[in-house]
Amino acid sequence: MHLSLRTLAVAAFFSLSQFACEGTNTGNPNTDPTGGPGLGEVGGCKKQSSTEVAPDALTFLGATPDDVLAMALGSHTETLTWHAQDIASYGPESGEHELVINVASRGAARVVKYVPDDNGVAEFGGDCGEQLELPVRVDLSSDGGALDEHFDATLVARSALSASLHYAPSPTALGGSFAITTVHRPGFTLAQVDLSVAFTRFGSSGSFDGVFEIRSNDSVGAAPGNGPLASWGLARCPTEGHAVPLDQDIAGFSGNDVLAMLQGASQGKVSFDGATPSNVSLSFAAESGGICALLERPTFGSGTPGTLLIGGTLTVDSADGRIDARWPVRVRAVPNEQAELGELTIGLDTERPARLDAASAPYGLSGVDVAGFDSSSLGLALQVSPSEGLRGTVSVTGFTHPMCSTDVVSEPGGGSSSPGCPGSRPTEVTQATFTP
Repeated sequence: MHLSLRTLAVAAFFSLSQFACEGTNTGNPNTDPTGGPGLGEVGGCKKQSSTEVAPDALTFLGATPDDVLAMALGSHTETLTWHAQDIASYGPESGEHELVINVASRGAARVVKYVPDDNGVAEFGGDCGEQLELPVRVDLSSDGGALDEHFDATLVARSALSASLHYAPSPTALGGSFAITTVHRPGFTLAQVDLSVAFTRFGSSGSFDGVFEIRSNDSVGAAPGNGPLASWGLARCPTEGHAVPLDQDIAGFSGNDVLAMLQGASQGKVSFDGATPSNVSLSFAAESGGICALLERPTFGSGTPGTLLIGGTLTVDSADGRIDARWPVRVRAVPNEQAELGELTIGLDTERPARLDAASAPYGLSGVDVAGFDSSSLGLALQVSPSEGLRGTVSVTGFTHPMCSTDVVSEPGGGSSSPGCPGSRPTEVTQATFTP
């Protein structure tokens, strides 16, 4: 038995919340025993049916196997970046190196349908479903010789926009000269390596990861880490989606179309706590570089392929002076049933939380007093639609933390316990409503 950091994270999440999260860019926590990233029996899904399809046959993806293969076949040259690790040092490569990936077809494509097994991921919100599986041969090498891998794999597509493969050999089976030179935590060894590759119309991305474990009698533990050993193409979208150009049409619209729709909703009204509305202006500045696109259906949770995610800063100014704010936000654009740009949602970017400004204007909102609370938070829920324009709310909530003792209490019979503690008490300080 071995536990990777990815496996531990998924297990911990299930045990704490019993709900599911969206999948990552490449790879899949549901490891396919055939070597693909698909939904194998060990991942909580079992195969129900498998049907061979012709190269030019239209599949449930709305694309043919040849269409999917076109994203992966041939040669791909990428910049591989090696990442220093706390648990171990390695060689012979470090920093940036050239990575070459060659992919060739080696057999017929199949549409494979999976259903949950008796202990399947479906109970956590997982989606077994259908996927297109294509057997391929992969040759992958880095210019310094650390990676020189040649293996058969299964290319898996869950949408027409991307396809991925997975390879997890024993470290002793690697063909290149990659090696651990020093382990900084006694007792830990490199038990497995994990290579995940994704292909899109915009290039490939992926990671080379390691599983470090320590054994004691019949137990096994995994070391905490700080990301993959090496990666390419994923810097801008570490947790959701793939990096794509701003002007690229993904599923009926581009990032530029999203920005144009935001510009069209730059004027509106805002009313605090039901008071007389005031004119308000909004502007959005996207982060430099590309944007992120959800190119496949997540294994866990929900998500529509073609969804665009754009991070940036939302500037909001009201004529009455109540709002003079610069909020870090994330815009999500989801295609509608006609594969057109539907409703936009704008929420705070939780990776860049809004900070409390001067006491007189917390979060850029004047007339808001949070001094009497132990803490406070800003809530932002805005929508922009082609038919209704801008709507939504911004709110400030204050929290009063309970005074709870952490002293251990002795109990009759020699036991002991810590007293329970209720959660923080929320109070809505203010809410502003936006209308066209």
